[in-house]
Amino acid sequence: MKNIDIKSVIIGALCTVIVFMFIGANSQNKNLGDIVVNSITVVDTLGAIKGVFGQGYLSITNDLGNESIYIGNFESGGILTINNSDGLPTFLIGAGEDGGSLETYNSYGKMTSFFGTNKGGGGFLETYNSDGNETSFLGTGKSGTGLLEIYNSNGLKTSYLADYLRTFNSDGKRTIDLGTDEGGDGYLNTFNSQGNKTNHLGATEYGGFLSTLDTNSNASSILGSFMNGGSMTTYDVNGIQTINLGTSENGGGYLYTYNSHGIEVGYFGAGKNNDGMTLLYDRYGDPGWSASGKK
Repeated sequence: MKNIDIKSVIIGALCTVIVFMFIGANSQNKNLGDIVVNSITVVDTLGAIKGVFGQGYLSITNDLGNESIYIGNFESGGILTINNSDGLPTFLIGAGEDGGSLETYNSYGKMTSFFGTNKGGGGFLETYNSDGNETSFLGTGKSGTGLLEIYNSNGLKTSYLADYLRTFNSDGKRTIDLGTDEGGDGYLNTFNSQGNKTNHLGATEYGGFLSTLDTNSNASSILGSFMNGGSMTTYDVNGIQTINLGTSENGGGYLYTYNSHGIEVGYFGAGKNNDGMTLLYDRYGDPGWSASGKK
């Protein structure tokens, strides 16, 4: 057996003490210096992965092995996803192409709401039903004004509210427009099931008026207030005037009738002297017969 050098043993023991003293000093300062790794994986006592901290992301896994939380980078910026126990997303917040956004999902992974920024820089909120069909939109429109849209269970728009109100039928055809025209007057338009205008209720400088239209959107009648007073005009299917009932410049009432060519063929009303009078014309509009109520 070789002889043990006592000096060497003493020197080795002293070196070991110095190393432990150095480690203890670093521990007291709580500074381990710089640690550089590609990823950190956390596992339980059975070796199942519970979390991964990788290159630009953090993933946390539940007891079922499904991802429950994800924080990381996306194409447009950072993203946070919270999933249910099945690993389906329930909440997502992140940076999109136009700005920040927030999404919520039901237990089946169907989106229920979306809150974000549109391409014009305005905010908006969308809601969805359990089938994933959009049910409402609240936000900023292209003109910078507020906008509200409501949809039915199939995702078809039923109403629209911005600087005017618009409603739609179950086929997506508009049925009502209610708003303010360029002149600052209120108006109401109604439409048939095919989306053709049937009525227009509005205002002029003399007062209100109502215009009705046929299925081809041609005027069929106009009732309203005009310069001399109330007036009503009717039209045939070709848009040719047939009757005009109203108030004359002298304040008296009158009735004009027209043939199928729009030519006046009859007049009944008050004359300039306030006596009643009747005029009949031939098909060309030439006078044919007249009578006065003056005795």
